[in-house]
Amino acid sequence: MPSNIQYQSSRCGTNRLEIIGKHIFVNGKLTDGVPPSNYYKVSQVNGRLFVNGYEYIDGYWKRTLKAIWHKLF
Repeated sequence: MPSNIQYQSSRCGTNRLEIIGKHIFVNGKLTDGVPPSNYYKVSQVNGRLFVNGYEYIDGYWKRTLKAIWHKLF
């Protein structure tokens, strides 16, 4: 893998999160909804995924107050 591409993989409950470069994959599928960034703040709590102020709910990324809280703290 080229050195300029970042790769992160983690598992949260039944969801598998992978970040390759500026692309986010959940369970092997490319997802849209989280704006591309040079860094990603990732939290996983009780089977929920939070990335840069967005929460993964029912196959979609949604901006929630809880997700913004995880981004800030």
